[in-house]
Amino acid sequence: MKRLVILMVLLLSLVMFSGCIQKNIYPSEKETIQTEKMQDTNNDGIPDEIVYIFTPKQIQGVTVTREIWVHKNLGNNVTVKLNVYTAASDKITDITLKETIPSSLALNLDKLSFQPKYNELVRAEPPITVSWKFTLSGSESLGKTLIYSTVVYQEINKAWVEKYAQSPYIEVSIIDPKNVPFFVTVSKLGESVYDLLKANLDFYIASSVYATLIFIMVLVYLELLALVGAYVASMVKKTPLMNEVYNFIGHGRKDNTVWIITGIVAIIIGVVIIMFTKEVPGSSEMETLVRLGSNVPKLIGGFAIAIGIISLYYSIIDIIKGILFGERYYMTPLDLAKEKIKHATEWVDELENKIMTAVENKIDTETEEVVAQVARKRIERIMMELNQENAEQYLNEINKTINEVQAAIDGLGSKGEMLENWPKWRNEIDELLKQGDSVSISSLTQIPPRWRKWALARYMSEHIGESLTIEEGVLKRIKTVTIDKNEVVLVLNGLMSEGRMEGVAAIRKDGLLVASMLPKEIDSNLISAVSAKMIANSDMASQEFEKGRTNYILLKGIEGDSVIYVGRKVILLSLLKKGESIGFVISEIAKATEKIDAMI
Repeated sequence: MKRLVILMVLLLSLVMFSGCIQKNIYPSEKETIQTEKMQDTNNDGIPDEIVYIFTPKQIQGVTVTREIWVHKNLGNNVTVKLNVYTAASDKITDITLKETIPSSLALNLDKLSFQPKYNELVRAEPPITVSWKFTLSGSESLGKTLIYSTVVYQEINKAWVEKYAQSPYIEVSIIDPKNVPFFVTVSKLGESVYDLLKANLDFYIASSVYATLIFIMVLVYLELLALVGAYVASMVKKTPLMNEVYNFIGHGRKDNTVWIITGIVAIIIGVVIIMFTKEVPGSSEMETLVRLGSNVPKLIGGFAIAIGIISLYYSIIDIIKGILFGERYYMTPLDLAKEKIKHATEWVDELENKIMTAVENKIDTETEEVVAQVARKRIERIMMELNQENAEQYLNEINKTINEVQAAIDGLGSKGEMLENWPKWRNEIDELLKQGDSVSISSLTQIPPRWRKWALARYMSEHIGESLTIEEGVLKRIKTVTIDKNEVVLVLNGLMSEGRMEGVAAIRKDGLLVASMLPKEIDSNLISAVSAKMIANSDMASQEFEKGRTNYILLKGIEGDSVIYVGRKVILLSLLKKGESIGFVISEIAKATEKIDAMI
């Protein structure tokens, strides 16, 4: 019901605001010199200033004329003036001028001075572009001059001007209140209401009531704008509409008794003042504003009536909003923050319960445990620091916490789905390997697309040493052959003889060790399996990034670096001594890997 009411109000607003703005654009183009004049400013008989005036640009009643003043001194003082004029009208004119400054005048903003300063720096690099925005309105012709100046040490002559002078980009938006449904409605309704009020009420009471009603209509207009703003914000930020509506409408008072009583009392006081004070003789023949100004006591009474009506208006609007938006409308930021904390605590409790269930099912929950701990501590800190002054700024942090916890819960759900279906998925891969020596991602028809790459990587990690590898996203069975281990050891000896490495090992892509010259304290079989799994996982990630297969993995350690190099048929692990050059070592490892590949 709430959404339906808001939608109807939005549709009404669109009708009310339709036809408001007429927009036209005059694109930038090469300027044409209309007038050129030389001046002698220091009376020495030698012209030292040249003024170029260009053909005016006209668009929708707006005229823009450029002038370039070049004064010769130690350098050339160049001043550019943009004169903007609007013809007399009752329309509201919004003007935007974008001026692109030639690079030969200035390469950075420090060389330029602006009067008035630009509203927006559109481009900071040469050619610099700035923008002015302003509004002109009135029943008389209006003008505005925009100036920027600089000093250059090159000749600024007619040839330069004709080559580089470009007109500004001009954008003109005109609002004609007479064509806007809202203003037309207010104007016509106001005339009828004012005549009716004056015919039935005292002049001063009628005037105060009329002025207050006009003010209230503007307030209603602003309320409609707030709803439109909420709708736009909801679309841009992709958030629920009601969240943005609550942000725009604020919160209410709930108890309006005092304000209603105050409004009624103010109206009574105003009526009494008007009725029991005398009007200045002859003022009834004066114009409305002059008549009001000549009778200050009655004007004060009218002001009291206006205050009373506005107080009643706000009370009624508050009650209506409460009916439409419910209890949420009356919540202060502190109340809302406490309510959000309650929800956040419930979400953390739910996450912790799901973590316990996941642990029982042997699901990895390390990431989710960190999220739960951080969220719990954050909520406890906010509860200790929360007060009326900082409640609003903490709302975003509480919402962020809720989103993080919800994401962690969703993540656990996904892990549960994977582990629940993994036995069935593993059987599918087993069957495919029985039919052939490879399994591609596209052949895993029983596995959801988002889990197929994970399934291949998981399958290989469970079958280390079983002649399986992953190449370019395809699980393949390695064709085993017999090779002379001594030949491999000779290649590894060649690497060790350089004195740059602490240990090397040749490993099959399924994780089985071929030959090793690693330090005794390192478990060669374990490190071989881990290296093969790292290569398989990184290869999957590289394919996902569309960067092709992995060439090598570099591990940066405090006591030295490690390189896991991938050949066509083997993996070569190298533990570098501290401070060794990576580039040279990788080159040597690549050559050694090619030699071992050639033996197979």
